Amino acid sequence: MVSFWNTITGNDMSADLKAYTKRVDQLPAGYSEAWGQMLTALMSGMNVSASFTGRDLMPVFAGIVDYLEEAAGDGLSIEAALGTDPVSFATQSAQANGIPLLLEKMGAQLNARVHQKLGR
Repeated sequence: MVSFWNTITGNDMSADLKAYTKRVDQLPAGYSEAWGQMLTALMSGMNVSASFTGRDLMPVFAGIVDYLEEAAGDGLSIEAALGTDPVSFATQSAQANGIPLLLEKMGAQLNARVHQKLGR
């Protein structure tokens, strides 16, 4: 069980991310670089609107790592597994897990403000 302190500080998430990265580092060439791109894209908050802590991204990361291991086990190249854009793959994975795209969230906020100003 994760201690309260580790949950508050996010140390549990850091440990999980290190474990995921270690698993991906064991995969064939190219997988590690793609993982780094996906991790950076999702954690930066530029593509998806995750929670402040990023805790809701942890199931997404777990799923991506599981998929990468399965793809590598099947002998797929990174391009065959993810396509040519790993960031797009990661963004779509997050969206499939219920994390909204940043542009969608911003658009909804803008629409709400416009409706508020118009009195609707």
